[in-house]
This record gives sequence, structure tokens and C-alpha cells, in this order.
Amino acid sequence: MKPCACCGMLVEDGAYHPYGACLMMMAAKDSAVVQTNLDAIVRYGEDHVRGERKSLAILEADLVEKRKAVRKKIREREEDTRAAVERAILATVRVCDASLLTPEFVEKEVEEIVEEVMETAGPFWETPFG
Repeated sequence: MKPCACCGMLVEDGAYHPYGACLMMMAAKDSAVVQTNLDAIVRYGEDHVRGERKSLAILEADLVEKRKAVRKKIREREEDTRAAVERAILATVRVCDASLLTPEFVEKEVEEIVEEVMETAGPFWETPFG
């Protein structure tokens, strides 16, 4: 321990001793009172950091849930789009030659149309959550 050059309070090497502590020491003339106040300040700071970490953990958990919800909504929209495209193809085939309609043909057409819808939909499909 060594005395502070400003106020004379005995301070351990590396201990928290801001200029405010010097002002308290000059007023109180009691290093125990100053140390008690400094300890309270440090505890307050530590409690504040713990509280912020809890808040961040809550926000992170909420963000994870929102991302899941957005992904689910995108999957649902993709499925709805795929079903609508399949219905449209089948309705068109009723008018055309049904012998051209094979499961492979339908799947290929559905994939191409869904890709086109996804590309042209832009922000409707895109989310900030990835």
C-alpha cells in the first residue's frame, strides 16, 4: 500500500481510486469511509453489468424466437406458393393434352415457377433475420 499523492489516502496497488475518492478523503478525513463508498460504487457497477447481461440474454432469446417464426412463415408461404402453382398447372392441363403431364414434368415446372416467384417477390420473401 502506498499513499495517494493527491489526498494521502493509503491505496493498494491497482486499486480503484478516482479523483472523486481524493475529494471524499479531503472532506471526510477517514479512509474507511472513503473505502466503503468506493466499494459501494464498485458493487453498483457490477450489479449494473449483471443486469445488462440478463437483459441482453433476454433480447437474444427473443431474437432467436423471432428468427424461427420468420423462417416458419417463409416455409409456409413457399408451400402455399408451390400448392397454388400445382393447382394452376393442373387446371391448365385439363384444357391441354393430359398425356404430356408426368410427375417429373409437374415437379420441374413447379420448381421453376416457385424460383421465379421467389426471385421477383423481393422484400416480400427477404427478412433481416436471414
